[in-house]
Amino acid sequence: MTLDLVFADVDGRPLNPATVSRAFDALVRSAGLPKLTLHGLRHTFATLALLDGIPSKVVAEVLDPGHRGHLLARHAGHEGRRHGPGRGTPAPAVDAR
Repeated sequence: MTLDLVFADVDGRPLNPATVSRAFDALVRSAGLPKLTLHGLRHTFATLALLDGIPSKVVAEVLDPGHRGHLLARHAGHEGRRHGPGRGTPAPAVDAR
């Protein structure tokens, strides 16, 4: 059975979400980035993709291959405007160069 997991151990079993979050938090801190959760990273991707002109259907497919519909509606308000720091807003962009 294939689970299509983002985070799995070497045997393909799901990792404990708390373990993944702690590891991600440590990476964010070591990179000197502002606090960001994995869920916040997902929202940031959707917002920046929409602002960059990627079609909403493509963004929805990347985030939710099952197209459950409600997902994109939560990001639709982000199209065409930028948000400042605060709850439910994207993290600042980071130049990886």
